[in-house]
Amino acid sequence: MNKLWQIMKRRRLEALATAIAILAAGVSAAFLLPPSYRSTATILVNSQEMPQGVGDTTHSVYADRRLKLLTKKVLSGEHLTRLAKQYHLVDDKLYQNGRLPVSVLDDLRKRIDINLNKAKVIDSKTRFQVDAVIAFDISFVDKDPEVAQKVTERLVQLYLQENTTDKPKTAITATHVLSDQERQLAEKVRKAEDRLKQLKESAVYELPEMKDVNIRGLEKANDAIADTRIQLRSLQQKRIFLQSELMRLSPTAIAYDSEGGRILGHEDRLKVLEAEYAQKKAKYSPSHPDLLRLRREIASLKGDVGNVSAGKDLRGQLRKLRAELASLKKRYSPSHPSIKSLKKRISALSAALKKAEKQALAPARRKEADNPAYISTMSKLKSTELDIAALKETMKKLQAEREKFEKRLEKMPVVEREYVQLEREYKDALTEYDAIRTKRFNAELSGSLEENSNNQGLKLLEPANFPEKPYKPNRKLLLLITCLLAGWGGIGVALVREHFDDRIWTSDDISAELSDPPLSSIPDFKHRSKAARKTQDLVLVPQGNG
Repeated sequence: MNKLWQIMKRRRLEALATAIAILAAGVSAAFLLPPSYRSTATILVNSQEMPQGVGDTTHSVYADRRLKLLTKKVLSGEHLTRLAKQYHLVDDKLYQNGRLPVSVLDDLRKRIDINLNKAKVIDSKTRFQVDAVIAFDISFVDKDPEVAQKVTERLVQLYLQENTTDKPKTAITATHVLSDQERQLAEKVRKAEDRLKQLKESAVYELPEMKDVNIRGLEKANDAIADTRIQLRSLQQKRIFLQSELMRLSPTAIAYDSEGGRILGHEDRLKVLEAEYAQKKAKYSPSHPDLLRLRREIASLKGDVGNVSAGKDLRGQLRKLRAELASLKKRYSPSHPSIKSLKKRISALSAALKKAEKQALAPARRKEADNPAYISTMSKLKSTELDIAALKETMKKLQAEREKFEKRLEKMPVVEREYVQLEREYKDALTEYDAIRTKRFNAELSGSLEENSNNQGLKLLEPANFPEKPYKPNRKLLLLITCLLAGWGGIGVALVREHFDDRIWTSDDISAELSDPPLSSIPDFKHRSKAARKTQDLVLVPQGNG
């Protein structure tokens, strides 16, 4: 601080000259700048009392966006040119073909100030706190206070006129636009609904809500098939047993002839005829009628007995092959060549067995069966075969039903994706349609309220005031700033001159220059003459340093 004071003492003339120059310039500017006056008017944004929900269309225009639109219209080049001509705001030489250049219009816009007054309100729909414009101020700055007031009044009139003429047009335009959008969205909703309806009709059982029904149906079909297979297997075993019993029984009961002799069956009769043939063969020639008759009867009996024995042999072979097939299935897949070959053999043996059984039963059909055991077994066999046929038909229906449920479940993911997409499109279209329909209704209601209402949304709250004091320049503030700048300017000039001055003034300067402190110094006495006081103090330095 002491060093700064010494610098200011040495540089007091330069600092003082700089401060005086700044003070002169600032005071001149404060008193010579022409005054500008500012007139301000306030317009209230009046919110009409309307039903809840109305105001999302035309009555929301008093937000920032609406005011910006009105401001652009009011401050258009046409309106500003009329204002400039009416109140002589610019020099007549600046007009070009009756219009003002863009630069001049921009300068006029800078003299107009629009200030929005906002307040915190609760939105009726979202229930959130938002900033709502409740009023806005219009100001104009001019050198003449009367002109500033008149221009501000004219700007207020332009705002009110533009708002009054534009609002019905806005309501009508919004209604037309929203009606067109409503028709387009209605068609979109109808198409989405038709596509959804077609999908429901074409794939009614593959829809997502039918999943549980299909699963229960498939489980029920599988259970029924399993039960039917058990019943069919039991009946097939019963049929085999009855066929075996039928082979052992004679279709005719034990009978006796008129002499009391027993009537033999096929096998016993065959043995008797063969014995008789052996006896007569020794007595008669081969062409003897008795031998010929015996040979024919033996051949016929051998055919019947042979079919029965052949059926027994085929059934045994078939049983062995089926056991072998069951063993191979445990080791190989169904497509293995051995399994395929064995299945073909089983099919061939099954066909041969049926043919042998038919031939073995042929004599019984040709002859009238009178053996009660044979007739009962034959009846049971026929009933069993009818039950087997009925169960096979039921099995086919159950398998078809199972395939039907399986196909439904396989198609269900694809149908579900398509159904979900169509349903989402339908809901989105319906939501958009409802929103546009509500907006169109609000626009129509808002337009009717505007036509029947004297309150047009904007209302003059405070008229343009007559400015008694200049808006600028602020002479007191300008003088205060000038004083501050003069003081700091003088100090700054002194410090700059000291920085660029390489002369030695104090012992500290010698220490800084020689890197050694001086031995002693002679102070400057007040009783010396003015010429002596101007000289520097005598300083003694060490000899080694010169």
